[in-house]
Amino acid sequence: MFIPYHVDAPYDHRPVMHWLILLGVIVGFILVRKLPEQIERFGLDGWGIGLVTYSLLHVNVVHLIGNLLFLWPFGNAVCSKIGNGAYLAVYLVLGVLGGVIHLLFGGAAAFGAGVAINGVVGMYIVFFPENSISCFFFLPRPVSVSISGYWVVLLWIIFDIFAASYGVRGVTYVSHIFGLLAGFGLAVLMLKKKWVVMERDEKSLLQKLSREKEEAEEEKKEKEKEKKDAGVVDKEKKAVEKEILAGESAVSKAEKEKAEDEFIRFSCQCGKRIKVPGEYAGRSGRCPRCKRVVQVPGG
Repeated sequence: MFIPYHVDAPYDHRPVMHWLILLGVIVGFILVRKLPEQIERFGLDGWGIGLVTYSLLHVNVVHLIGNLLFLWPFGNAVCSKIGNGAYLAVYLVLGVLGGVIHLLFGGAAAFGAGVAINGVVGMYIVFFPENSISCFFFLPRPVSVSISGYWVVLLWIIFDIFAASYGVRGVTYVSHIFGLLAGFGLAVLMLKKKWVVMERDEKSLLQKLSREKEEAEEEKKEKEKEKKDAGVVDKEKKAVEKEILAGESAVSKAEKEKAEDEFIRFSCQCGKRIKVPGEYAGRSGRCPRCKRVVQVPGG
C-alpha cells in the first residue's frame, strides 16, 4: 500500500482549481450517500446534466479514495503547468467527451472521475516524463521514497482496472482509454501551439523524443564519418603503396639501364654480336664464333 503525495516539478501557478475540484468530489460523494434517490439524475445515465456532473460523483468509498489519491499528485502538477482556468475546462471537457463515448458504446448508468483522471494522467506523461513522484509506503515498514512517474501511472492503470472489476459503477474501458489519449493529445497540442511553455530545467516528452532523435542522428553521422574516414585512409594507403611500387619499378628499371650501360657492344667481322664489360675497353680478345682476334672499342 502506498500514497503518492508530491511531484518533483516546479509549480508555475498555485493549483487552486485542482483543490476546489477535489473538494467538489468529496462533497459529491457525501451527497450521493445522503441523497441516493435524488442524486441519480446527476449520474451518467443519458444526454442530460449528468454528462457534466457524473465525473464529480462516486458511490463507492474504495473508488473515491483511489481516485483522490492518484488525482492529487497528477492534478497538482498539471493544473500548475496549464493554469487554473484551463485546468477546470480540461477536467470538465474530458469528462463530457468520455461520457459521450460511454453512452455511444451503450454503457449503463455510471459515476466517477476515471475518464477525467485518465486525461490528466495523459497530460502529465507529456509534460513531466522524467519527473519523479514522492510516495509514502506502509509495507513492509512506513517509509517515504521517490519513484519514477511511469511506475505511478502504471499503478493507477492497475487500480483503475481493479476498481472496474470490483463492481464500481464506472464508465467503460473504452472511455478510459479515450480519456488517456485525449489528455495526451491535448497536452501535445498545447506544447505545439505554445499555449504551455516548459521551464529551462524541464523536459517535456516532445523535447525528450527530439533529443533522443538528435542523439541517434548524431550517432549515425559519427558512424558514417568513421566509415568514410576509414575508407579515405584505406584509399590513401593503397595510393601510397602504389606509389612505392611505381617508385621501386622505376628504380629497378634505372638500375637495369645503368647496368646495361656498363657493357660495350660491338660486332665481329663474321657478324657475331659481342658484349663485354666496360673495363675491357681497348683490349684484344677472340670472337666466340670464328676465333678471330678482335679489338674491343674504347680505351
